[in-house]
Formats: sequence, C-alpha cells, structure tokens
Amino acid sequence: MQALSIAASFVIGGLVLIQLLGVNQITTHELYRSGMERNTIEVAGAYAELLEQDLRRVGLALEDPRSGIESADSTSITFLGDLDNDGAPDRIRYELGSRDEASNTSNPHDRILYRLVNGEPRRDTALGVTRFRLTFRSSSGSETTDWGAVRRIEYELSVAPLDPMDERDPILTTIAGVVYPRNLAL
Repeated sequence: MQALSIAASFVIGGLVLIQLLGVNQITTHELYRSGMERNTIEVAGAYAELLEQDLRRVGLALEDPRSGIESADSTSITFLGDLDNDGAPDRIRYELGSRDEASNTSNPHDRILYRLVNGEPRRDTALGVTRFRLTFRSSSGSETTDWGAVRRIEYELSVAPLDPMDERDPILTTIAGVVYPRNLAL
C-alpha cells in the first residue's frame, strides 16, 4: 500500500513539474515577444522621426521653395532642402529597396529604406521596413503629382523584426503621419 502511495506521489509530482515547465515556456515566449514588440516600436519611431525631420526641410534655402521636390512616387522622393542649416540646399533621396536587397535577414517581407544625402553611395538606413508609402496633397487636400502644388506629405511606415518569431502572428509596427513642410506653405 505504501509503494502505491509513493508511486502516486511521483506521478502527481511529475505532472506538476510538467505544468511548471509549460508555464515557464509560455512566460519566456511572451517576455521575448514583448521585448521584440517594444524594439520594433522604438525602431519605427526613430525612422519616422528622421523622415519627418527631413521632410520639414523640403525647399529650405531655395529661392523658390516650391521647386524643392525634384521627383517622387509612392515609394520614393528626391528633394532639395537645407539639412545642416549652412544656407546651402542638400539633395535628399528616400527610396524603398526591393525584397531581394534584404536577403540577409530571415524576414521574407523585409526591405531596406535608403536615405541618400548629396548623392553619397547607397547605404542601409532602415532595415526591417516592410512598407513605405508616400502620398502628396495640394492645399485643397486632393492628391497631386504637381510637385510645385504639394502642401503636405503623408507617409506610412511599417517595421517588423529582422527575424520573425511566428509567421501566423507577426510582430508589426505601423506609423502613419502627415508633414506640412513650412517652406511649401507660401
């Protein structure tokens, strides 16, 4: 009878141990996921802050600020503006690279958002970007491709970890914003 009691105690103890290991695994997973989410939010915020800072300078230090945007489409923009407050306009280009260019990450949706200043060689500016979209609006609020009529620039930027945890439940941070370049409001 005592042997049966000891055997039952081992079985119950084993079940409790298995439950504790499961709880530990879930807790570890959630802590890791939470850290990745926080990191993704910080990275997306830093990218958005730099983009907004640059876009606010469109046309700065130009005789005609409305000639500041040289070319643009939904995933790229080239513009002139004084980035370093030296009175001379700089040429800035934001361009979303292809998925093939980010093949060194395990995220299949990952792309590189390039930021080029004064024609310097292409360099990785933003890794982990999965979406970058620009929309240009006139003073009436309608979408425009007449760069001299642009009064506000809307952007959407999505960032994911370079190494996704779970394809079924991806971590993704999207930031959308509107920039009103003060030099274009003339």
